[in-house]
Amino acid sequence: MIDLNTDSNQTEQSGQDDSNWMTTYSDMVTLLMAFFVLMLSFSTVDVAEFERTMVSLQEALGLLKGGRTVAVESGQAELPQDRDDRTRRAGQVQQLLHVRRQIGSELAEGDLDEGTEFRLTERGLIIQFTDQVLFPSGSADLRSQAQEMLDALAPILRDVPNEIRVEGHTDNVPIRTADFPSNWELSAARATNVLRYLLQVGELESDRLSAAGYGEYRPIADNDTAEGRAQNRRVDVVLLRLDAGQYEPE
Repeated sequence: MIDLNTDSNQTEQSGQDDSNWMTTYSDMVTLLMAFFVLMLSFSTVDVAEFERTMVSLQEALGLLKGGRTVAVESGQAELPQDRDDRTRRAGQVQQLLHVRRQIGSELAEGDLDEGTEFRLTERGLIIQFTDQVLFPSGSADLRSQAQEMLDALAPILRDVPNEIRVEGHTDNVPIRTADFPSNWELSAARATNVLRYLLQVGELESDRLSAAGYGEYRPIADNDTAEGRAQNRRVDVVLLRLDAGQYEPE
């Protein structure tokens, strides 16, 4: 005799057995959740590392402070401050070139341009005088020709707003005299005497002038040759860029 209820009973029993694993699974998920909540409660956030990550992400996405963005390809977008900086620098270069033309014309008109060179650098305009033009050998006393050159130079320097630095330089041949125990003293004395002349005769403002003596330690030529040593013995009158004054001590 066949029991027709057998399959039905087995199906009901199988259904009851299949539902038992859900309870175990729910318990496991609950335990895992409790574990991670516990771990989170003991953890701390590294604020500095988080900020570095955010900055890196902003740079990667092209985001800047203030909500501005830049193009991915260079040259497609220019920030206003970059454009203003370039315009200001170009204006300062033009101003220095104008002064250079004025000084060159004034010295040439008086036939005083021998031994004088001009260099435009990142610092500003350098008016370079060889020592033979300004001073006797081993001396810091201005020649009469040097005074004429400074007389021609002073009115132009007086009318410009730039900071002016007078820098003395020597070659590497040692000097040991009662007045100048080393090249330091000689270079400093020469720079100071040029500065003093500009102050007294040229009537330049004292708060725009400074002097420095570098001795033999900033050569522009090779000291192994007579020609190189002659180039290194010099006095530089430097017209600093207009924005260089902000870095000077008050």
